[in-house]
Amino acid sequence: LLLVAALVAAAFAARDSLRWSNEARSESVDRVDSFKKGYEYRFNLETQLANGLPVPGSQQSIVRSKSFVALSFPESETLAQLRIDNVRVATTQKEIDQSKDVLPFELFEE
Repeated sequence: LLLVAALVAAAFAARDSLRWSNEARSESVDRVDSFKKGYEYRFNLETQLANGLPVPGSQQSIVRSKSFVALSFPESETLAQLRIDNVRVATTQKEIDQSKDVLPFELFEE
């Protein structure tokens, strides 16, 4: 449940930088003013969360996730259905140079 809430929050926070699409209709986020009835907004969500002291020689705990998220509005613009597919979550604990860089998924343990 916490993962779902985090994914939804991340999706809405990053919505300006994502491209949204539907099978029948397609618009970029730049042209979308609000969600529309009958549309399904789909995107690949990749996240990475690192905690620890960002000092040389100290390890950080890193959690990486990857999923496909679909948000559809079948009946109105205010009632949505959220579907999350192909969820992958992995962790690692290591020293990293740039905590803001998203590391390749292969460096993590699922």
